[in-house]
Amino acid sequence: MVRQRTRPARGALALLVALVSLAALEFGLRIVTDAPEEVPAELDGQGADSQPARFVLVVPFGFRPVLGGPDYGPDGALYNSYPREKGPDTERILFIGDSVTARGRIVRALQQRADAATREWWNGGVESFDLEQAVRYFEHHTLALDPDHVVLTFHVNDYQSTPVEFTDPFGQRVYYSEPPWRATRWTYGYDHILVWRYTMDALFERADERSRAKANERALAHLADLCRERGIELDVLVLPALQPEADTSPTLRRWHQLALAACRSANVRHHDLLEPLQAALSRGIDIQESPGDWAHPSQAAADAIAEHLLAADLFG
Repeated sequence: MVRQRTRPARGALALLVALVSLAALEFGLRIVTDAPEEVPAELDGQGADSQPARFVLVVPFGFRPVLGGPDYGPDGALYNSYPREKGPDTERILFIGDSVTARGRIVRALQQRADAATREWWNGGVESFDLEQAVRYFEHHTLALDPDHVVLTFHVNDYQSTPVEFTDPFGQRVYYSEPPWRATRWTYGYDHILVWRYTMDALFERADERSRAKANERALAHLADLCRERGIELDVLVLPALQPEADTSPTLRRWHQLALAACRSANVRHHDLLEPLQAALSRGIDIQESPGDWAHPSQAAADAIAEHLLAADLFG
C-alpha cells in the first residue's frame, strides 16, 4: 500500500520540479535580457522588393493601405469614378470590412440589381482587416466621405487574426501578424522557452477567444454610435463559413453565433447570410471563391446573397 501511494507522489513531485525548473530558467533568462518595450505585432523583414507599396505599418491599425497608392484613394476607399463631393440627390453607400468587402463581389452583385441611378457604391474594405481595424479605419478615414448608408461585412474569421504579407513604402517585404491577446500578458510577454510558450497557448486559447469576442462587441457598438450620431444608416451582413453546415467546425459555428449575439447587443440591423448560402448549396451552387476556401464567396454566392438582401429591403 505504501508503494502504491509513493509512486504517484514521486511522479507528481518530479512534474512539479520540472515545472519549477522551467519557470526558474525562464525568469533567469528574463533577468539577463531586455524586456520588449511593447508587443504590437510579429514583424519580419523579408528582403527588398520592387513591387509597388500597397500597405504601410501604422498605429492604431497595425497596418493600412497606402492612401493615394496603387489601389486606394486619399479618402481611404478603393478607387472609383465618383466625384469626391456628394451631389444633393445622391445616396452614398459605403461598404466596409475585410477581404470579402475589398474583393467587391457582393458590392457588384448589389449594384447590378439595385436601382443605381441616384446611388454611389464606395468600397472601403481592406484585405486581412479584422472588425476592430475596419471600424478604426472607418472612423479615421472613410467616415469623412460622408456616407448615407454603411454596410459592414462581419465575418466569422473576425474572431481570429489573419496574417498579411506586403511591400512597404521602403521597398521591404513585410509579414504582419497581430499578436494574440495572451501576448499582452506578463506570463507571455517575452518568453524564451518554447515549452513555456506552448503551455501558455494551451492555457489561454479560450481566453483569447473571449477577449476577441469582447473586442468585437465594443467595436460594433462604437460603429453603431458613430453612425447613429451622424444619422448614417447602418446594416451588418453576418457572414458564416462558406461550406455545408455538416462540414463546419464547432469553432466556426460558435463564432457565427457570437457575431449574431454581438449584433443583437449593439442593437444594429443585421442580416444572417447562413440561410441564402445554404439555400444556394442546396441548388448545387458552388459558393466558394476557390476550392476549400470557406472565407470568400464565389460570384454565384455573392449573387445569391444580393438577391436575399434586396428581398429583405436592404436599401429601403
